[in-house]
Amino acid sequence: MRICRIGIRNNLYYPLMLIIFVLIRKIDEIIITFDIEILNYKGGFFIIPFIIFFSQFLAGLIPIFKETCNKNKESKNNRKYIGIELIQNATEITQSDSQVKIYILILFASYFNYVGSLIRKNDTNFELENRTRSFQIIFCALLCYFTIKTNIYKHQMFSLIIIFIIMIIILVFDFSINKETINLLGSYGYGIFSCLSRAFLDTIEKYLFEFDYLNPYKVLMLEGLIGCLLIPILLFFDTTYNDFDSFIYIINNGNITGKRNIENIILLIILLIIYFILTYFKNIYRVLTIKTYSPMTRALTESIIDPFDFICQIVKNNNKENEILYYIFITILLFITSFLSLIYNDFIVLYCCGLEYNTHLEIHKRAISYENLNGDLLEEEDDNEITELTEQKK
Repeated sequence: MRICRIGIRNNLYYPLMLIIFVLIRKIDEIIITFDIEILNYKGGFFIIPFIIFFSQFLAGLIPIFKETCNKNKESKNNRKYIGIELIQNATEITQSDSQVKIYILILFASYFNYVGSLIRKNDTNFELENRTRSFQIIFCALLCYFTIKTNIYKHQMFSLIIIFIIMIIILVFDFSINKETINLLGSYGYGIFSCLSRAFLDTIEKYLFEFDYLNPYKVLMLEGLIGCLLIPILLFFDTTYNDFDSFIYIINNGNITGKRNIENIILLIILLIIYFILTYFKNIYRVLTIKTYSPMTRALTESIIDPFDFICQIVKNNNKENEILYYIFITILLFITSFLSLIYNDFIVLYCCGLEYNTHLEIHKRAISYENLNGDLLEEEDDNEITELTEQKK
C-alpha cells in the first residue's frame, strides 16, 4: 500500500496558472533588480507599487467591461423569440451584509494590500520574504477558521503544527548565527507582518465572494483604484529615496565604461512592461484561486516557489562557501514546508495515522462508492418489484 498519493482535483487550472505567472514575474523581478553593471535598478516606493495597483485596477475593469458588453448583447438577443416579446424576470441574490459594511471590508482589504505591497518592495526586508511566507498559510487557516468557519481537519492540523515548528527553527537558527540581532528582528517583524496583511486580504476577499456574492473582478478593480490613490501619499513621507534615482543612475552609468547609455533605460522600461502584464494576469488568477479554492491554496502557490527563490538569492548575493551548510539546511526546510502546504491543501495525501480520512480524494472516493451502492440497491428493489408483479400475474 502506498503511503503517499497525489490528490487530483478539479479546476486545477487557476492555481497552476497563478504559479506560472508568479514564477515568471519573479524571474523578471530578479533580472530588474540584479546587482550587475547593466541595470542595477532598485525598486523604490513609487513605480513598482504603482504598476502593481494599476494593473490590479485594469485586471478588474477590463473583465467587467467585457461582461457588461456581453450581457447587453445577450439581453437584446433574448428579448424576443420567434417575434414574441419575452418577459424579463431579474433575479437578485440577497447579500449577507449591507452595502456600508461591504465597502468598509473592501477598504480594509485595500489597506492590507497596500501595506503588504510596500513592505515586500522594501529591499531590507525582501530577502527574508521567502523564509517567512509559510506563516501565511498558518494565519489564513486561523482567520478562516474563526471568521468564515472553515474546518481544520487532522491532516491540516498536522501540517500547520509542523510548518510552525519549522518556522521557529529557521528563526532561532538565523538569530543564533547572525550578530545583528536588532536588524534581523526588525526584518523578521516586517516579513511576518507582511504575511499577516496578505492573510487578512485573502480572508476578506474570500468572505466577500462567499457570503456577499461579489464579483471578484469588481473587488480587484476597487482595491487597485484605492491603491493607486494612496501611492502618491508616500512621496510626502519618504523623500530620501525613490525609483527615479535609479532611472537617472541607469542613464548616466548604465554600462561598464560609465558612458551615457539610453539602451539600458529602454531595457528597463521593457522589463517593467513585462512586469505589468504578468502582474495583470497574476491578480486575475489570484482572486479566482481564492474564490474556487481558499486563501490557503493561494498561499501555497507562492510558498511552493520559495525554495527556488532562496537558491537564486544565494547566487545573487555571492555568499561565502563556509556558509554553504547553513543555506543547504534552510533550503531543505523550505522544501519541507512546501510539501506540508501541499498536504494541507489535499494535493498530496498521506495514508498513515488517519491523515487521509477527510481529504478531498478520500471524500470523493466515498461519494462514488455511496452512489454505486445506492444504484445497486435501487436495481435490486426494481428486480424485486418485477418479480412480485410477475408472480401476481401468474
